[in-house]
Amino acid sequence: MAVDIGRIRPAPSGPPPAVGRHPHLNNALLVGQTRVGRATYLSNVPTRPSQNNPDRVAQWERWRAMVGANIRELRLQRGMTQEALALTSGVTRNVLIDVEQGKRGLLYERLFDIAEALQVSVGALLEGSAGSG
Repeated sequence: MAVDIGRIRPAPSGPPPAVGRHPHLNNALLVGQTRVGRATYLSNVPTRPSQNNPDRVAQWERWRAMVGANIRELRLQRGMTQEALALTSGVTRNVLIDVEQGKRGLLYERLFDIAEALQVSVGALLEGSAGSG
């Protein structure tokens, strides 16, 4: 038995969308746009790196450099190569290189993986100097 699709799904009402436009784009907001009374609580949330507070960005850079230096120091103390630590922790060697140089941050989970591979607490990676812990 053939099914008449027109009976299952009613035809859309209203004018057809303009050629090349999706019908839902009329309700879409561009990045950074808000409607009056809607999503105004997001007005102070930075959406781009350039919108972040420069002091906060500088602090993140210091923390990344400190954690990277701690990872490198602990790795060298244990006589591990970057390759060995990468294989043990599950982090790629390229990511590990960038982390040790302070160029890249880590996911929370990867920080635990690296700490476990180095046989230290996560706190040891976050301290001011790995040699003191």
